[in-house]
Amino acid sequence: MVRFCEKWEEVEKFKDSITPYAKEMLDTNEKEARKLQVIHGRGEWYETVDKYGKKFIVSVADVMCDCGMWQMSGLPCMHAIAVFMYRREFAQDYVH
Repeated sequence: MVRFCEKWEEVEKFKDSITPYAKEMLDTNEKEARKLQVIHGRGEWYETVDKYGKKFIVSVADVMCDCGMWQMSGLPCMHAIAVFMYRREFAQDYVH
């Protein structure tokens, strides 16, 4: 019970809506996302292309990326963040 209370006090000190670890991961992915080219497909579907020509499909409506990291971790991957930057949206709004 003491450990729970200590952890709760730590959480109350957060100034952001996400944890510091999640914020760090988003910042790292954002740096990598700047290197990607985004091509708008149809509706909520986008394609990202890196400098080597590797392509990943991102569906914002389905919370899905071909790399699978967004679905597994709940944190947007670099491909999804590239799409959010293209759409002028914040990645923090898509953390689950």
